[in-house]
Amino acid sequence: MPFKLSLRINFLLGFLLCIVGLVGALYLQLAKGVTPCSLCILQRLAITLAGLLFLFGATHYPKGRVAIVYRVLLMLVLVTGLSLSARQIWLQFHPIMNGTCGPNLYTLFQTFPLDQVLKIALQGSDDCAKVHWRIMGLSLSEWTAFTFVILIVLSLVPYKKHKKKVNQSS
Repeated sequence: MPFKLSLRINFLLGFLLCIVGLVGALYLQLAKGVTPCSLCILQRLAITLAGLLFLFGATHYPKGRVAIVYRVLLMLVLVTGLSLSARQIWLQFHPIMNGTCGPNLYTLFQTFPLDQVLKIALQGSDDCAKVHWRIMGLSLSEWTAFTFVILIVLSLVPYKKHKKKVNQSS
């Protein structure tokens, strides 16, 4: 039974970390006026999807093949989110020289088909390269990448096989 409890706790911790990340992002947007760029919105979407998967995992307690499906889905979402964060960090260290801000996601979805929207959003814009907020020397995208790494670790830990120690009497 302790393994079952550990799995649920890890899923619950992952869910709570996703909630903290989303609340922090919304606070910065609504209270501090930091407008999210297209890459930020895609990262929020990845954290939201991961949070839902963690919540379902905590309440459902998947076993067997279903546990593998949860793990694969979580890894896809989390690695995608980490990749988006890494792309934004790269843009912050290699700013776009043309100085133009791209259209927001809403405008992109109304103007282009989905494949073009993703291509344009992933290219980033001058707005994605700006560092609007720092804490302890790290930008928001660096903190988001760090969060994705923690979530990846949390999603993998429950799947490690635990070996019981056998006491040998001599």
